[in-house]
Amino acid sequence: MQSSGAQAHIHDNNYADPWLELDDLPLVSKYLTRLHLRGVGCNASFLNFSSCPALEYLEFVFCDVSSTQQISSEYLKCLSITGSIFSEDYRIRICAPNLVSLRLDDLWCNTPILESVPGLAKAFVRITGLCEDSCSKLWDPHQHCDCQYCNSSDNIGDGADNCMLLKGLSEAKSLVLISDLDLFIFKSDLRWCPTFKKLKTMLLNEYWCT
Repeated sequence: MQSSGAQAHIHDNNYADPWLELDDLPLVSKYLTRLHLRGVGCNASFLNFSSCPALEYLEFVFCDVSSTQQISSEYLKCLSITGSIFSEDYRIRICAPNLVSLRLDDLWCNTPILESVPGLAKAFVRITGLCEDSCSKLWDPHQHCDCQYCNSSDNIGDGADNCMLLKGLSEAKSLVLISDLDLFIFKSDLRWCPTFKKLKTMLLNEYWCT
């Protein structure tokens, strides 16, 4: 798939069901700077943006990205993913080392793994019940959960033996972290003791007080 415009909008007006399926071809453009995807199914090759050296802004809204193992771009500055479906079988990696702004909001299925983002200025991450990474014991602050996801330092499989989000977010200057009470992603990540040396502002919800 080739593009010569500075901006591109790809959307399905009836995105609720089914999605508009994009071809499994890489996007190639020397000039594309902004890409908005809404209500579309994205295949693996399309989500490799190495042939788009000018692409700085990428937005997914109500999209299906479950068929890939990685969303990658070394040029991307701003990434926003809202209400979109990730894989049920494994954790998709987000590899965008030059990001300045990140938004992950209301994602379905397995929470992705965020790789190192040394220049990150601001990030908003909200994990809701649409995510499958839940533990019923986390609803009750009086219960102690000793399951492998929450407290074990052993390999718990499928990428969760590494820090999933907080390590990648640790360079941020402004950070919003919101989670439903029964989700274990942040609890699991805290086992790795990420250090936030540049952080100036942070907003947390009640998840962090239980």
